[in-house]
Amino acid sequence: MIEWVVVFHVMAGAAWFGGQVYIEGLMATAGRAKDSETILTITSTAVKTSVRVFSGAAILLLITGVWIVLDESTPFAFENMFISIGFLIVLIGLGITLFYLRPKAASLDAAIAEQGLTSTAALATAKQISMVSHIMTLLVTIALIVMVLHTGM
Repeated sequence: MIEWVVVFHVMAGAAWFGGQVYIEGLMATAGRAKDSETILTITSTAVKTSVRVFSGAAILLLITGVWIVLDESTPFAFENMFISIGFLIVLIGLGITLFYLRPKAASLDAAIAEQGLTSTAALATAKQISMVSHIMTLLVTIALIVMVLHTGM
């Protein structure tokens, strides 16, 4: 049974990392666009997708991570540095997704609905979302490296 829990844990991590890398590509495309319509359309779609996918992945990572650590057949403990770092990054990422990106997505959509795809307020929000997306990519990358290397074990 624990093998399947590990499979779901790895798949959730892969979905989050792969999705984050894909979002980076979309945001880079949006950043190079010269027109606000492209920037805002891509950013709005990317952030809404991020909130759905990454919050689900983070929750699955937390559940399966706790399960793996608590399973007596595994050599892992909450005191292992890589596990502590992994949990911390997942919690930070989930917090950013739920309490920053989700409200920013709503704010972006409201600005677009009110002022259209040429809104300077919406463009400023899109720029903030893009910066936080870069930070999320860095955090998820660090978590992946630490988990694969079992740092501190």
